[in-house]
Amino acid sequence: MFLTMPIAFTQMAYGSLIGLIFFTLLLFAAWTSSISLLEPLVAFGISHLNRSRIWSVMIMGFVAWALGILSALSFNLLAHWSIGGHANFFEWINYTTTNIFLLIGSLGYAIFVGWQIPVQKLKNVIDANEFVFNFWHQLVKYILPAWLLFLLFKELS
Repeated sequence: MFLTMPIAFTQMAYGSLIGLIFFTLLLFAAWTSSISLLEPLVAFGISHLNRSRIWSVMIMGFVAWALGILSALSFNLLAHWSIGGHANFFEWINYTTTNIFLLIGSLGYAIFVGWQIPVQKLKNVIDANEFVFNFWHQLVKYILPAWLLFLLFKELS
């Protein structure tokens, strides 16, 4: 995006103005997305740590900022710094979130849907015949958690 789009804008009529508008809108999109991603952490700080909203925003925002700075510096100043066999901090955080946290979150969803939500409520929202629904439910209840645990253990070993 930051390599190709500027070249494309220079080829267009009024490309400088259109590029300025485009990247300004991109900045606002990134900023609002960051706020929405930070909100669950802020809510956690308020409800579970019994802290004020301002404290939660400041601390959680600082942690997110620090992780972002470490990730950005992984390509220059901290390029030589490796963690757990990964090339740099960015590669480690990318591996951890993609291969570990995603599997843990998926396992949580599978357990919640397969074991916690009443079957009748699932039947009300899933429009399928009885055989297809029962097959799907057994997959989500037994096969999917087992498969996710297998993948998780494989990643951790």
